[in-house]
Amino acid sequence: MSHERTHATRRALTLLLAFLAGGTPALAAEGSLLVKVMDNYGVIPDATVRVVAEGSDVTHRAQTDGAGVARFDALSEGRYDLRASFTGFAEAEIRGVVVAAGEVLQLEIVLSLAALSTSVTVRTPNRREQLLLDVAEPTSVFDEAEVADTGARSAKDLLSEQNGSGIQVNAGGGQGHISINGISNAGVLLLLNGRRYLGKDANGNLNLEDIQLAGVERIEVVKGAASALYGSDALGGVVNFITHNPDERGAENTLLLSAGSYEDFRVNDTFSWRGSRGGFTATGGWRTYDGFDLQPEDPQTVGQPKSKWWNGSATADLQFSPRIVGRLFADYENREIDPYFFAGATQMGGVYNSIRDLTRHTIAPELEFLLASNATVRLQYNYGKYLRDETQVFVDSGDVSVQPPWREWNQELKLIGRLSWKAGGHEHPLQGGYEFRKEKLERGSLGADAKPERDINVLWLQQELDLGRFTLTGGVRYDDYSDFGSEWSPKVGATFAITPDHRLRASFGQGFRPPYFGQLYLFTPPFFVGNPDLVPEKSDSYSGGYSYASRKVQVSADYYYNKIKDGIVFDLTGFPFTFGNLDRYNSEGVNLSAAVSLPAGFTPSFAYTYNKRVRPAEGGEPEEDIGGYPRSSAFVKLLWQNPRLGLRANVRAQINGEVPPGVVDTSYQPGYQVWYAQVRKTFAMSGGYTFDIFAQVDNIFDKRDIYRRQTCPAGNAPPECVEGQPLTEELLQVWIAPRAFRVGITFGMDRTR
Repeated sequence: MSHERTHATRRALTLLLAFLAGGTPALAAEGSLLVKVMDNYGVIPDATVRVVAEGSDVTHRAQTDGAGVARFDALSEGRYDLRASFTGFAEAEIRGVVVAAGEVLQLEIVLSLAALSTSVTVRTPNRREQLLLDVAEPTSVFDEAEVADTGARSAKDLLSEQNGSGIQVNAGGGQGHISINGISNAGVLLLLNGRRYLGKDANGNLNLEDIQLAGVERIEVVKGAASALYGSDALGGVVNFITHNPDERGAENTLLLSAGSYEDFRVNDTFSWRGSRGGFTATGGWRTYDGFDLQPEDPQTVGQPKSKWWNGSATADLQFSPRIVGRLFADYENREIDPYFFAGATQMGGVYNSIRDLTRHTIAPELEFLLASNATVRLQYNYGKYLRDETQVFVDSGDVSVQPPWREWNQELKLIGRLSWKAGGHEHPLQGGYEFRKEKLERGSLGADAKPERDINVLWLQQELDLGRFTLTGGVRYDDYSDFGSEWSPKVGATFAITPDHRLRASFGQGFRPPYFGQLYLFTPPFFVGNPDLVPEKSDSYSGGYSYASRKVQVSADYYYNKIKDGIVFDLTGFPFTFGNLDRYNSEGVNLSAAVSLPAGFTPSFAYTYNKRVRPAEGGEPEEDIGGYPRSSAFVKLLWQNPRLGLRANVRAQINGEVPPGVVDTSYQPGYQVWYAQVRKTFAMSGGYTFDIFAQVDNIFDKRDIYRRQTCPAGNAPPECVEGQPLTEELLQVWIAPRAFRVGITFGMDRTR
């Protein structure tokens, strides 16, 4: 006999016995709920709807049918909260729904595309979760669906397309270095779940190609000085890669398989589970890629070396008691590179293959103490290590040269307190803390006696005041470096809600960044040497802007102005090449963005950045261009989505203007465009399973060979100089893969409540 028949038989016997006893059993008062889920233009089948009894953790879950309706029968009378979700859309919620006995209640929930949602929250700008619309610092968010739209395998793939958002990625041979609002990679802090990445080179650049996106659910980019919260590395902003963390009880799994041109294969799997007291997520990823060479006869034109990546990460949390929660984050990443050929004037001994093994470890335990409903204390320890091993094999002679190992360590101890106090009917979050960080580097290319390390002690405080339509945030950070002394970094920000849809925002922050160890002690003569006389660079950063957000339209416009003193630059005008302090330069510009939801599922979006980097006129000296980044850049995207058919497609383009010559590099780079396209189909199956396939083409028009070109200043150019002539075929500035194709399959399982 089946379980259902057994249950029915027992219920019938209970009713019969009650009748024979002369009574009628008390039946629970029950009602029904029908929830229709829609977007702006129709119903959404296979959306997930959860109904949670108010004041309890009892959850009912259902999928919408072909008419977009999820049905909940036999609900006990009472109050419920409703949540509806669908891939590519922001979650929507209705709270306090009353279900009465014998009632069949019908409701509608309208979902907005995540890119057009007014309910998107962020964590990075103020180290706590809050509405994106309430953040004073301009912030870009790329959610799971937007990441999937790009088919991005690495952080470089994703962020190189966002050049109209104040973000610029300079791509070299196998490299990808990010800047924000004209502040170079050395002044941009990269985080994984709030923990810093290691492995920056002598220039302070961290290669985005090393960062694979397995398990990454969203990326938040804060534009503007964030030193008051995050320290010296955040002179220009912060990029935080956030991995999946389950909210609902039960199990989830996502398996991705993809293949593409140049033998590009990858496998990613993410499994998560949550119970009554805690949960965990485990992610594993593998990728192999043959890379590409723009001119195979020239060893110096390797656009991407052949590589293999392995990565694994895990997050876990456990509630030890009602007032103590423990968390753990661990991450392992490895990249093997072989072959990677080098040649040219700066390479001694001829052409060689640089075989590299790059590894990163991170482990971060944490305890949070819930002192009261509005007060917490968090104790966190982060340990990170970066290992780079290199062997050089010379092509002509066959000689093998094992390079001294590169080892980098970072240890952090953090004590953070949070208190949300109430006044005037509003909550006012206050937070602050103490941090101790120890940095250490051992690298064979430093000076003979250089094994640098430094200790950093930090105190910071931030107060937010909610004054109704006006929100004010102020903070300050004190950094004490064992080798460069101490510095205060204040910040202030404000938002004003003209109406619920229209907002004004403004922010100011000061930044402070001591030189990296490589900038101080690099020693690879006769071409490259460090400069131990460098002093820290400092910044004053201002921004002001406007945003409009509704379910169908979003528009933003922000002006920024960064004033840099003693900016640390790599000087190519002298010999040997070295680092120096540029006494002053300014980076100012405008970031514009717009997106609109049109009928038939079309959503065009556009982002544009104007950036001007100059050494301002002073003491009779004329204004001079710094160069390095394009004056104008843009990103355009046309998204089409039909959830009724399970289809999603897009066409995208990154558009870069000319990079002008500058003080430390007198060549220039012409403008260029790169176009991409993708189509995706999702099949929903019973039991919480989905099957998803995609196909895409990168660099549709096969754009490549974008050389830096000569300038010939009047009266100061050699006779052989030809204006606009490519400098040399060994100096390809933009390393874009020729046209490439990719396909992929995703298997999803959602067995959560």
